Amino acid sequence: MNQAVRYLTKSRFKLAAECPRKLYYTGKKDYLDRSLDDSFLAALAEGGYQVGELACLIHPGGVRVDELDHQVALAKTAELLQQDEVTIFEAAIAVDTLFVRVDILRKSGTRIEIIEVKAKSYSAKKDGDFKGTKGQLKSDFLPYLQDVAFQRYVSEAAFPGHQVRAFLMLVDKEQFATVDGLNQRFKVVVEGRRLRVQVTPGTTPESLGQYLLVKVPVDGQVDMILSSTLAVGPADLRPFPDAVGAFAFAYSQDKPLLPVPSSVCGGCQFKAPREGLHNPRRSVS
Repeated sequence: MNQAVRYLTKSRFKLAAECPRKLYYTGKKDYLDRSLDDSFLAALAEGGYQVGELACLIHPGGVRVDELDHQVALAKTAELLQQDEVTIFEAAIAVDTLFVRVDILRKSGTRIEIIEVKAKSYSAKKDGDFKGTKGQLKSDFLPYLQDVAFQRYVSEAAFPGHQVRAFLMLVDKEQFATVDGLNQRFKVVVEGRRLRVQVTPGTTPESLGQYLLVKVPVDGQVDMILSSTLAVGPADLRPFPDAVGAFAFAYSQDKPLLPVPSSVCGGCQFKAPREGLHNPRRSVS
């Protein structure tokens, strides 16, 4: 592989799961993408980066893979995984043209845990197993579950002979902070279009008081997703592996897939609002 590889990353998979046509627009500078600003502002408003840093802090001894270059990140991750016991933050894993960065990866022998960290609140009493009354996965958690399902799918292909387990780490609504000014220990710093978190020196898991995050096993829910179908086009539902293959091929070849019309098309991030039609970048119709 080389740097020219057009990888289907977990963020691009998320777009394809929403609408296959979005894969063609993403990353193209001549197309408007309002989500770039929306996600940046949301991260600031919701404290997603702070929650991510908190999750890393409660996994002491972890090694961070900071490199943005895919090949460098993959090489560093592969080197770290030579160890029998290791915890990696932002581990890079690739199989063919599939690529994921795992928030927290823990390896112990042949057992691998992939932990996706989200700044979303969770109540064991209310949200339980993320399923509705009819057994379907709840819509407000489905994108997160699909995200970690894609990560487990790639990881299982990358590590044959290993037992890969999936988890979501969420904000526990049933806990209360026992330390004042906790958020002030995690200062968000903006560097261009990147956010970084500066942790106050001397901050340890013990100094944070009651744990505010909960690690929820989601292999059952992931199994449901991996055994279900995804739309690759209108009236074109395919098994999860086949759909991922179709997404990856289309993106690698820069070929547009047909859109799947739905009630949310009006809010598509690649569509300019009426008052913004003068924008020099192209807008989907």
